Amino acid sequence: MSEETTDQVATETAPVVEDDKPKTVPYERLSEVVSQKNAALKVATEAREELTKINADREKVRKAELEKQGEYKTLLEESTAKIESLTTRAESAEGKWDKYETSRREALTAELSKEDKELAMKMGDLTDMEAFVKRIAGKDISTSTDTRRTANMLIDGNLKPLSEMTDQEKRDTHDARISQYLP
Repeated sequence: MSEETTDQVATETAPVVEDDKPKTVPYERLSEVVSQKNAALKVATEAREELTKINADREKVRKAELEKQGEYKTLLEESTAKIESLTTRAESAEGKWDKYETSRREALTAELSKEDKELAMKMGDLTDMEAFVKRIAGKDISTSTDTRRTANMLIDGNLKPLSEMTDQEKRDTHDARISQYLP
């Protein structure tokens, strides 16, 4: 047994001498590796071509979308132009309305007293102001009390001729007759 163990130890510890000859690869293995390499190159080339096609298709789709968006841009530009036109017209109309309202307010308050004018100018709505001025300045006979004596008035509102009046009527209407001739 001791001889066997020494043989085993000697073979295990014995250095392995390498041959100076080049290692050869069997032809089948070489052709297999070359065919795998060629197949891998072919797959890589096909993948590159497919990637190029995909990129080209994506670019076409992107351009088509941009063209489609170009139509939206046109619609957007048309809408923007219309909005600007309408805004300009509205501002113009608003300016005209402001001018009309100012001139109308001045015309309405021209004959009012200072206090009534201040009160009328505080009214925001032109319609309210017109109603106020009509009520204050217009004083319709139907809405106010007529303090004149009907005996002194003709149907059209003028005084009777002096020849038709009594002395008392002449005295009562004297101031009214004088005011007709004064400015």
